[in-house]
Amino acid sequence: MEEARRALFERVIRKYALAEVTKHRTLGAGQRNLIELISRYPSYGMGFKVFKKTWHEGCFWHVKKVDMFNGRYGRLWGYRYEKGELLKPKIQRIPGVLKRGMWQFDCTDTNYTPAVAQLDNGNQTNFS
Repeated sequence: MEEARRALFERVIRKYALAEVTKHRTLGAGQRNLIELISRYPSYGMGFKVFKKTWHEGCFWHVKKVDMFNGRYGRLWGYRYEKGELLKPKIQRIPGVLKRGMWQFDCTDTNYTPAVAQLDNGNQTNFS
């Protein structure tokens, strides 16, 4: 009877390895919000062109102000462009930055992003 109980117990209860228990769940590249995407860059992505994946080619936000709470949450402000033209000459808060999987950015456009950025440690980096 004891052997039958032990065999049934081993089939029902799963044994976990230490690596499985301590493994953190990571988000894929397509499941990050805009703050998570640009927070790893110098100045937290200030000066980047950001746009939703569904927008047309000339529609984007030009990030001018960043208020970062941590690596996942924050607020962004910038200028809105439609068809390559400035919509309003006033800085506006960018809506929906915490929505996951919707945003992309472009840091290689030298019209909006400086080609060289100064890092906190005094070094410089190229975006191109």
